[in-house]
Amino acid sequence: MTGFRAIGDTLGPNYARREGELKGGTHQSMDATVESMSGIPGRKMRWTLKSYFKYVYLALHIKLVGWPTDIPFMNLSDITGLVRISRIATLWESGRMYFAPVSDEEYLAALANPLSCAPVPLHHGFAPDLGRCDIKKRKYRPKTDPLNLRKGRYVRNGPKSARWVSQMAERRAEGKELSADPISSFSENEGPSKRTGRRTRQEEVWGVELEEDPIEEC
Repeated sequence: MTGFRAIGDTLGPNYARREGELKGGTHQSMDATVESMSGIPGRKMRWTLKSYFKYVYLALHIKLVGWPTDIPFMNLSDITGLVRISRIATLWESGRMYFAPVSDEEYLAALANPLSCAPVPLHHGFAPDLGRCDIKKRKYRPKTDPLNLRKGRYVRNGPKSARWVSQMAERRAEGKELSADPISSFSENEGPSKRTGRRTRQEEVWGVELEEDPIEEC
């Protein structure tokens, strides 16, 4: 039966393959042209208007000319449809779309109005700066010592301070040495009179040394 295709026999795979080939080839060719015109290895075409303005238009003084007026300026990877991709690829290969130097007047105009650097009026503008895109997301943390080069835990054997500072240490730090307690220096069988070598008043009155407390004997 003519005009009918079996299930699975569609043009989808060939269509997608051709579209991918055109996108990839145009990407590589445009990147090579930007690198050649700038004279800086590794420089490539940028596809968001903000990055194109900053890294191509201002940094390299290069602008893109000839982009189709009915297709918004965007990354080729985001453009769908074989017809549109073929148009862009044909314009580039034929030389009707090309890179050109930015004049001084255009450079100053772009500084005053960054949107004037757009290759065509149709574009998505400058995306707002919403901050980091990984907020509240899990961060990647590299593994420590993946080759197990360190054997065991490093032990610090240096001097260690006490857990708290004693009253004696505080007074010594302030220059106030604690004087010795005279009472604590007495022994159990030795009183002040024996330690100093002088007789007490009671000894002088009675003429004898008291060995025991007279109150306890009563």
